[in-house]
Amino acid sequence: MRIPDYIKKHDFEYNSYEEIPELLFETIKEKLKDKQSENPLASIVAIAYNEEKNILKSLSSLADQVVDFPIEIIYVNNNSKDNTQKILDRVGVRNVFQIKQGAGHARQA
Repeated sequence: MRIPDYIKKHDFEYNSYEEIPELLFETIKEKLKDKQSENPLASIVAIAYNEEKNILKSLSSLADQVVDFPIEIIYVNNNSKDNTQKILDRVGVRNVFQIKQGAGHARQA
């Protein structure tokens, strides 16, 4: 199966937090900053649990979205034990840390 180019550009190859290039963090952070609004008309909320190896793919994709109205992007870290929180902090996306495990608790947060 062939992966389309518009998806492939978000398919980063790294195995751990330490391998992620600083430029990638900065690029995503800059793009996300332009998307966030203090008065959003829509919210994009995602739940993350131990997503260190995958979360930059979704963050990069969200950062590339073109929208004609103000939005906010919020991630709920559902008590991850890996470097998910460090990644969320490095790209500057709004996030909530929910210590109680489970999708229900994360949705409530």
